[in-house]
Amino acid sequence: MTGASTGPIGVLEPDNRASRQQRSIRGEKRLPDAQSAAFRRRSWAERSRGSRVGQSAGERLPQRARWAGQGLSAPRSGGLCEQLGRDYFGVCSEPVIKDNVVVVYEVLEEMLDNGFPLATESNILKELIKPPTILRTVVNTITGSTNVGDQLPTGQLSVVPWRRTGVKYTNNEAYFDVIEEIDAIIDKSGSTITAEIQGVIDACVKLTGMPDLTLSFMNPRLLDDVSFHPCVRFKRWESERILSFIPPDGNFRLLSYHVSAQNLVAIPVYVKHNISFRDSSSLGRFEITVGPKQTMGKTIEGVTVTSQMPKGVLNMSLTPSQGTHTFDPVTKMLSWDVGKINPQKPPNLKGTMSLQAGASKPDENPTINLQFKIQQLAISGLKVNRLDMYGEKYKPFKGIKYMTKAGKFQVRT
Repeated sequence: MTGASTGPIGVLEPDNRASRQQRSIRGEKRLPDAQSAAFRRRSWAERSRGSRVGQSAGERLPQRARWAGQGLSAPRSGGLCEQLGRDYFGVCSEPVIKDNVVVVYEVLEEMLDNGFPLATESNILKELIKPPTILRTVVNTITGSTNVGDQLPTGQLSVVPWRRTGVKYTNNEAYFDVIEEIDAIIDKSGSTITAEIQGVIDACVKLTGMPDLTLSFMNPRLLDDVSFHPCVRFKRWESERILSFIPPDGNFRLLSYHVSAQNLVAIPVYVKHNISFRDSSSLGRFEITVGPKQTMGKTIEGVTVTSQMPKGVLNMSLTPSQGTHTFDPVTKMLSWDVGKINPQKPPNLKGTMSLQAGASKPDENPTINLQFKIQQLAISGLKVNRLDMYGEKYKPFKGIKYMTKAGKFQVRT
């Protein structure tokens, strides 16, 4: 297999960063190494002027600037800090951040340089700031050392700054997850008021050396509002609708996209409902049924139905045909854990509501919120055609997985 030219890869000599470690374990202001910081700033500026592999000056424009020039709106960012939090701590939550505030501060300081993004790749940041472990925390407490690495990453100043050099694996593999979220509002009659898809392609690439990958799609024209990882060669995407890139090592988000055309958004579930309140009556009727719709034969699982009931509802006596339900008389929140939907027997929840005596009829019926997921289905119809590798002679393991799940999915009654 012929190798794609990647150009020379620069390697930084080991840099003594001991002066950057002159701070206490708990929150003392960090004393930056001015020389190494200026060196990194200069290298970042040089890369931004023209050293990115296979990219022209037009390709190096910030992605959101290119959207503005094309009259497009930028899709949601996908939560870079949240992703890094999961990579470092396993879960990103307020208690975890509070417990690791020093590490969070150190990571953010490496990510930004004078207010501008410098290093945002997880594998690069983990070489700069070591992820916390119980053993490392104990050693740091005893010795007074920190999680700051002694050397800059080997790939930090190369023309491919998102990938470290000298990567070696016994098992070479590349896996991609296409994950789509549906945001939709369905009216009382079952018609779609608004619907859109927020999609991402997450990658886990563990390949030896410096591979050059191309990823093609069966229907790439679906992707018209896209945010790419910096490794993607934008000019080739514009001309051929093919993703060409030298991947980072490990987990990363290759791209995120937004589909807002309602004719391209298929609603995979339906909800039949009968919620009624009667004047001068202390009882109301409640019944909902959830079933599959346009799922291409795939199973809908993890279904959860929630509804905020009016204040006049004192209690609910309901019987589910499947799953379990709860109603909180204080918060007036109804929750029904459905689980997996059987297309031959759609799950149903029905019963009566106890209302305040003498209270007037509620002004409006409650809304129903759904959560669900469908494995091995991208509801937009996006499909990966093939993945090719250049620059290396081995044959990697390759895999693609699709998943659709509900985002903000609301049914009005």
